[in-house]
Amino acid sequence: MLKAGSVLSALLALTAIGHAQREQARPSSGFDVLKVRGQVYLIAGPASNAVVQVGDQGVLVVDTMRDEDADGLLAEVRKLAGGKPIRYVVNTHAHLDHVGGNAKISTAGTQLVGGNFSGQTTGDHAFIVAHEKVLAAVSAKTGSTSVLPFAGWPTDTFFQSQKDLYFNG
Repeated sequence: MLKAGSVLSALLALTAIGHAQREQARPSSGFDVLKVRGQVYLIAGPASNAVVQVGDQGVLVVDTMRDEDADGLLAEVRKLAGGKPIRYVVNTHAHLDHVGGNAKISTAGTQLVGGNFSGQTTGDHAFIVAHEKVLAAVSAKTGSTSVLPFAGWPTDTFFQSQKDLYFNG
């Protein structure tokens, strides 16, 4: 279960800690991978961090860094996940250093449909889950230009203080 108030707060704290640790020693690739616990990893990038959970149902990515960092993030996710598909992207907020890679990371994934029983996939992208305020911030009113391409907009939004998401047990 994903609770916006508790789990996302913990993930935000992890990304902040990872940012401080990354400044001390960064590998030549510009990315540093820290195993947090079990199937959860923090990927510290050049300008921001992401958290990745890898499990039997696939991969969940929290924050996608900047657009220019998305290819490197995707490479690190592939190293951790092997052939497991990215199923979900979760955005913690709308700053471009956290959502800029949404389109690239989402289009590299697939959706799980038919419940978790059939194992069937459809679509050519992972779901992007975010608070409705993130969608409002990255999209544009009619006639305006948005800060993200349509493929990077959240596909599943919520307006209350929490969103329950059951994934990877």
